[in-house]
Amino acid sequence: MDYVKQREWSDQFLPQIKKILAPYTIETADFDTDTYCATDLIANPKHIAVRMRRYEHYLKHGNCFVMRSRTKTGNKTELQKIIDGLADWMFYGFATEDEKDIVDWFLIDLRSWRSHMIRNKKNIKYGEIKNDDGSAFVWFDILSFEGEPKLLISRKILDKN
Repeated sequence: MDYVKQREWSDQFLPQIKKILAPYTIETADFDTDTYCATDLIANPKHIAVRMRRYEHYLKHGNCFVMRSRTKTGNKTELQKIIDGLADWMFYGFATEDEKDIVDWFLIDLRSWRSHMIRNKKNIKYGEIKNDDGSAFVWFDILSFEGEPKLLISRKILDKN
């Protein structure tokens, strides 16, 4: 699927994702800020990478997230940008089978991910998927990130009942 079509598909979930992220990015102002600055809420500025995957990926790899590690054009990859610290968090979600909702999502602290990759890389389950076009992705099993700092800020699996 080309970038434009993939982006259009993924962007349909942005209104839902914004609602999910609000409790993590909006804080109640303290007394002094409220009374002296006319501020009741503070939006915590974060750079959040968003990745949505189709339902079939959830069935096969529901505890994993992937990042592009090589492009066929040689452009800087998502993995390189995240290693460089260009995103704070990653929202990683899986669409329901009918693609109208999000069946499962996790919010990853990328600073924690970087720390684990430096300190605990040998304990993390990950691997690379190479495509025929010269591009590649690296996958990570979220369950293999043990100890501090915590990788997951939050996770929610849709209650189907």
